[in-house]
Amino acid sequence: MKEEKVYIVTSGEYSDYKIEAVFSDKGKAEEFVEVCDKAITYYDKYYKIEEYYLDIPKEQLFYTEVYMGEDGGVHAACLEVASQHIDMGNDFGVFRLYGGVPCFKWVVKTHDRERAIKVANEKRAQILALGIWGDEDKVREMVK
Repeated sequence: MKEEKVYIVTSGEYSDYKIEAVFSDKGKAEEFVEVCDKAITYYDKYYKIEEYYLDIPKEQLFYTEVYMGEDGGVHAACLEVASQHIDMGNDFGVFRLYGGVPCFKWVVKTHDRERAIKVANEKRAQILALGIWGDEDKVREMVK
């Protein structure tokens, strides 16, 4: 079976992140980015191309567990292959000590370590802004 890809052009970061266009051909995606980048000169590489496989079997999905301290320090970002019993949504795990440092675990459905860390950091900022760091019940309520 041939693995098919799509090429998704995105822009922005964090809450401003969005999909601009989707292509079945990488060359067309690159042309789109080139035109858009010429139109917007005040950002450096504002548009990005992300590649995704179509119709991946569940057994081949990945998630990344990020263990992050209150100060934003990443103490681990572990890529794992999803198993059939794992809920594949982004999810808060638990507060716990990791290497002697109080951390929270955030699970992100991605194989991209950098993206997983960005998502976890945004959630960390929300948790701190709400003043609920360390309170698992309140954090679980926040992410419902």
